[in-house]
This record gives sequence, C-alpha cells and structure tokens, in this order.
Amino acid sequence: MSTLREVVQQSVINLHRKTQKEWIHLKDIYEEVAKTKEVKNNGASIRAILETHCSISDAFSGKEEYILGIFQK
Repeated sequence: MSTLREVVQQSVINLHRKTQKEWIHLKDIYEEVAKTKEVKNNGASIRAILETHCSISDAFSGKEEYILGIFQK
C-alpha cells in the first residue's frame, strides 16, 4: 500500500509525462490522485505535500524535491 506522499509524487510525474508541462494545475493533480483508490483523497493533505516538496514554496522542506512548481487557478 502506498502512502499519500508517494501517490502525489507519482501523480505529478504521470501528469508531467502526459503534458510535458512544468506547471500543473492543482485541480489536475487532485483528479490524478483520485484515480488511485489506495489512499483517501484529502485536498488539504495533498496541498501540504505539494508545498513541502516544491522549491518555490515557503514550506519547502529542502529535500526530496520532485515538484518544480504548482499553479493554482
């Protein structure tokens, strides 16, 4: 069973591979995560994971960077 962090990471990778875009809408990430039934889809938790692993976020942990940027609309 995967953790939510692992599912979010794989979702971002999948979307990047499909779109070849550096910036991915949060809505698209939420939808991609929702396709996985392994974890509960909690928008607040997903957003916290994204911010912790995004180098342009004030909440960036400084390690395990896998998100170049997030675009919220």
